[in-house]
Amino acid sequence: MASLCKATRGVSGNLFDHYERKENIKFKNQDIDKTRSYLNYNLATNKNLSQREILNNRLSEVKVLKRDDVNVTCNWVITLPKKIKENSEEEKLFFQESYNFLKNRYGEKNIISSYVHKDEVTPHMHFCFVPVVIDKKKNIEKVSAFELITKKELNSFHKELNNYMTNIFNRDIGILNGATANGNKTVLEMKNEQLEKELNKISNKTKKYNSTLEKIKNLKIKDTLIGNAVKGISTNEIIELISESSQSLKREKELNIAINEIKRLLKETEKLQNENEKLKEELKENKISLKNRIKEKNLFIRLKNEWEYQNKILDKIPDEIIEIAKIKVESTKNNNYELEL
Repeated sequence: MASLCKATRGVSGNLFDHYERKENIKFKNQDIDKTRSYLNYNLATNKNLSQREILNNRLSEVKVLKRDDVNVTCNWVITLPKKIKENSEEEKLFFQESYNFLKNRYGEKNIISSYVHKDEVTPHMHFCFVPVVIDKKKNIEKVSAFELITKKELNSFHKELNNYMTNIFNRDIGILNGATANGNKTVLEMKNEQLEKELNKISNKTKKYNSTLEKIKNLKIKDTLIGNAVKGISTNEIIELISESSQSLKREKELNIAINEIKRLLKETEKLQNENEKLKEELKENKISLKNRIKEKNLFIRLKNEWEYQNKILDKIPDEIIEIAKIKVESTKNNNYELEL
C-alpha cells in the first residue's frame, strides 16, 4: 500500500519533473493518461517556490555531506486502499490525512512536495521530503536517510498509519494486508523477491521440458490413416514445447535484457565496493545495498542460464515430432480426425 525510495540530488530532479508532470518530459510510465493530469494536485503548503528551490533552501540550513551519492530526498508513495471509493469525499480525506500523518512524522519544514496523482491506474500520493535528523555529537540538524529510514521505521510504518487512519475513519480501511502486515520492504528487496519468483517459475518449466524431452527420446512412432502418431507422450506436451520454441525472438529479447542488467549491476557493484573502502559514514547502508545488488546480479545470471538451458532443450525437439503435433492441431481444429495416442 505504501513504498519508499531514496534519491540523490541528481535523481531527485528527475523525480520532481515526474511529480509535477512537467511539460516536454518523456515519462517511462506508459500508464499516465495526460488528459487527466489536470486532476492532480499538491497538498504541500509551500507552493510559491519550485521543488528544486525548496530542496536547495533546506539543504543550505542543515549539514549535508558534499558527495554526489548522498541521498538528499526520500519519497513515500501512498496508494489509495481498495476499501476507499475513488473520486469520493473519503478519497480526499484519505490523502489529506496521509499528508498530515507524514508531516507530523518527518517535520513540515522538511517537506518538498506532496503530489496526488489521479492520471494513472490507481490514485496515489508522492510525499517527498528531506531526511533530516539531529547529529547527536554536535547537536545540529543533518541529512541522513540511513539514520532516519531504519529497519525499525520501515517495519512500524504501516501499523502506525493503519492505527491513525482507523481513528480517522472509525473503521478498518485495508492498510494492513499480506504484503504490509509484517513491515515495509525496500524497492530493491521487493524486486529481488519478484526475481526469485520468476526464477522458480522458469526452473519448474525447465524441469517439465526436460521430462517431456526424455519421453520424446523413447517415443514409438506408428503409421495411422492420417499419418504418423506417437505413443507415450501427450500432444499437449509437444504443443507446449513447440509454443515455447516459437517464442524464440521474445526469449532472445528477455535474454538480452538480462545480460544488460548483469553488466549494469556489475558496474554498480564495483562502484559500491570502491565506496565501501573509502566511506565511514553510512557504511552499513552501503553494505546492505551492496548485498542486495549482488543478490540481484546473481538472480539475473541464474535467469540467463535458465533461459539458455531451456533454449537448448527446445532445440532438441525432432522435426518429425513437430510435424506430428501440427497434424494434431489441424485435426483438432477441423474435428475430422482423432490422433491415436
